Amino acid sequence: MIFFILVNLYISALTNFRLVEGFKGQVDYKNKLFILNITSCLLLLGLNSFFLEEKKADYYFVLNRNIYKREKIENLNNEVIRLKQSLKEDLLTEENLHELIEAIQLNDLVFLKKFEKIFPDFFDKITHLTTATLIISDLKFCAMLKLGLTTKEIAIYTNSTIKSVEGKIYRLRKKLKISPDIDSKSWFLNI
Repeated sequence: MIFFILVNLYISALTNFRLVEGFKGQVDYKNKLFILNITSCLLLLGLNSFFLEEKKADYYFVLNRNIYKREKIENLNNEVIRLKQSLKEDLLTEENLHELIEAIQLNDLVFLKKFEKIFPDFFDKITHLTTATLIISDLKFCAMLKLGLTTKEIAIYTNSTIKSVEGKIYRLRKKLKISPDIDSKSWFLNI
């Protein structure tokens, strides 16, 4: 169709817009040729808009497919994080928990080493959160809070009073800059 329009335009241009010699309605013929030219331009414009719409539809299809793929990748990344977390929880078996509790009562360093085997990145994360220097007893309390021990349990395992444990937790909160509206246990469990 485009080929037909282009051929008509070239023939018209070569004959100086006179296809038939001696045609009496030459003005009428020029008007028809003008209409033919306008029609062909409109057809070309219509074809361009059709192809443009197709390209736009293809673009939105690819865009939506990419968004879907990004969401799928993000879901898979979240699943990997969840599986890594469950793997860490698998390391925290009941037997390991009993060993950790026994180590709390015996020696700080033994407990911290065993704890670090189960939660390898925990102490690094804690030390990067604060500019204050954390001593071994601070790290021990952080580890016990990470295990989800209550204040009373920590007091029993460390042979301390509940008030002294509460004071220690308060000082840890200050050092780690934990806001007052956040629960200590949940904060440590989320690290």
